[in-house]
Amino acid sequence: MEDGINFHAEVIPRSRFKQMVEGSSRTAFSCNFFSERKVVYSNDPSIESWFKQANTVAIKDQERELLAFSTWTIHALHHARKRLEVKQDLELAVQELLSAAHSLAYAEIIRNGKVWEDDVIYRAIELNPELFQVVYLDLLAGRKKKQVLLTAMARIDAYLDEHYKAHLKPLLALLKKANRVMPLSEISDYFAYSQLYPGHIEAACEWLERKGRLQKFSSPFKLTKRSLKEVEEPAYFLES
Repeated sequence: MEDGINFHAEVIPRSRFKQMVEGSSRTAFSCNFFSERKVVYSNDPSIESWFKQANTVAIKDQERELLAFSTWTIHALHHARKRLEVKQDLELAVQELLSAAHSLAYAEIIRNGKVWEDDVIYRAIELNPELFQVVYLDLLAGRKKKQVLLTAMARIDAYLDEHYKAHLKPLLALLKKANRVMPLSEISDYFAYSQLYPGHIEAACEWLERKGRLQKFSSPFKLTKRSLKEVEEPAYFLES
């Protein structure tokens, strides 16, 4: 601490630094360790080389992060609609829509190939002022007007319509490759290590089904390996 200001430092062994650089999540957008960083001093050429490598955008990371934030947006949009149309609770609907706007902000930044850690919503407003005027700023200015909420929902839905092929690409690719009816539990297991919540994946599949882009079926499911009885779970099919 100097003059009341905390400085943070971390000592990382050379071997671990190399592993961090070469790991599959080395350029994860949501909390990127290397982005916008600078080598102040190094007498090891390999360190500088690894650092430059780590400071580039990885396409697979971009696709995974886009999927995570887009499914979060769809999930929040679904609950906002439910709060507004079924529960008639404008306050909770606004909270859900603001959550959708924040996840949409991450998606917009990632879609533009950027990494931004601070004040994400303001950076997104700079990138797409028209979108975030409707889905964020207007909500803050007119919190209890139902039409403002409906307009925001429609605009988010239109944005998802426009970009769903890129934003949901890993999910669509999985279903296309499977070329069969795929139970939700199997889809969730596939993305279990990608920070995707099963409820968010379900919301995305349901959204795609409502848009006529997936077919929905049911599939038998055992609650445990030794269960004698089966229940039905949702399953989805994407035509090749």
